[in-house]
Amino acid sequence: MPSSLLPTLSENNRLDMIDFIDSKLKAEVDNLLRGKSEMTALSDDSISINVSDALQMTILLLKPIQPTDSISQIICVVQTYGTDSISSSTKIDYYTNKWVKTDATLFLSEADMKRIKTLNLQTIVNWSDVILKKD
Repeated sequence: MPSSLLPTLSENNRLDMIDFIDSKLKAEVDNLLRGKSEMTALSDDSISINVSDALQMTILLLKPIQPTDSISQIICVVQTYGTDSISSSTKIDYYTNKWVKTDATLFLSEADMKRIKTLNLQTIVNWSDVILKKD
């Protein structure tokens, strides 16, 4: 991932997080804004990072339905901004495997679209839970 997409974490921060999580340690580092960032999940096709108290990022590596010369994999970046579930909002961007922004929704399977929608809906569900539980 280009540093411009996640300037809060240095390359060493990112590598340290991977090493920590592989060693079954808490994958928390001091970020460049003098705060804490924590990788909360890492798998072969996804990663989740609490970049700060106000930003959670999930990255999914997806396979297009019909790969082309320019798109053999799709990277979906889901960013959820907000300090609480009431005021959170989600932004979703798609990239080629060379980190060129694209409109990949044309190339994704229905299962992948549901997976992405689930991440987006978590913000709405959290907001609804808080509103409904108020006295």
